[in-house]
Amino acid sequence: MYTSNWTDDDNCTTKLSPDDWRRIGISGAVSSCLSILGCLFIIAIMIIYKKYVFATQRLILYLTISILLNTIGQLLQRISYDKIYKQHTYCSVLGFLSQYFGTCILLSVICILFEILMRVVFRREGGRLEWLYISAIFLLPATISWIPFIKDAFGAVHCFCSIKTIKHCEKYTYGIVLQALLWWVPLYSTITFGIVSYLLIVCQLSRERKTYTAIIDVDRDIIYHRTLEDVGYFRWYPILYIIVDLIPIASSIHDFFVPNSPIVSLWIATSIIKGLQGGVFAIVVALDPNTRKRLTCKSLRSAFIHNILMKQSTEEYPITSGDISDSLNTYENKK
Repeated sequence: MYTSNWTDDDNCTTKLSPDDWRRIGISGAVSSCLSILGCLFIIAIMIIYKKYVFATQRLILYLTISILLNTIGQLLQRISYDKIYKQHTYCSVLGFLSQYFGTCILLSVICILFEILMRVVFRREGGRLEWLYISAIFLLPATISWIPFIKDAFGAVHCFCSIKTIKHCEKYTYGIVLQALLWWVPLYSTITFGIVSYLLIVCQLSRERKTYTAIIDVDRDIIYHRTLEDVGYFRWYPILYIIVDLIPIASSIHDFFVPNSPIVSLWIATSIIKGLQGGVFAIVVALDPNTRKRLTCKSLRSAFIHNILMKQSTEEYPITSGDISDSLNTYENKK
């Protein structure tokens, strides 16, 4: 592995003891492992119960895949916390992966919001745009995430690998501009779009409940109610993503304005939360009433046989009382 000629000057803002580094690394690694299990749980449930039939459900699958890959990248950072200031190339690659998968997550959230908005507010089937969603989620980030490589702007930022905002103990203007354009502007745009979208959705649903129409468009009504069932608890995913990211946002703002005064507890919390997104979303899936009542061995086995193995399962129900003879034959005999 190539090791750059970094000096201690590059590490001047990280006033952490070895024990602090170890606590941040271990806590982040544990949360990342839990998140990976959570993502695998979501994917398994969606496959076993065929929760990928509708476009909104598939968007959740794309979001989960993005979170899974991002969490694996976070895990690599946490288990190699002692290398990020020593092996520049390694940290730059992890920084690129973090930027790419983080952008994939952001765009997944935007696509989910847009899809819900189209279905609930405008009563339109947005699933036909799925090819555009896939391109936006996975291809668009690949066209912009490599830009920091042009001036070697990826590297260690405190205890994380990302776009460098500090270089030689001074604020790095190029890195700050890149981080603003590639991360903070998209992040706050997503938050704003999410707030506006949910306000429109709430207003639309409220108006639907208050409005009475004598003539009902049956097709549109069926699509509308099917959409509400399709969206279901998925509408909470974008909100959860925003809430989960509040502490990392607060940590980044603090580090930007006060780079030489690290708060270890805030960094530990950030390390845990950065790797915990999949676990939080798995809890949401498990708490959904429709999913929770199916989380039994019998239901899982039946769904696996029917949906995965493509076999028809039959159940035998023994007669506990009454005449065993065929009721139709008995009726004919009595005639």
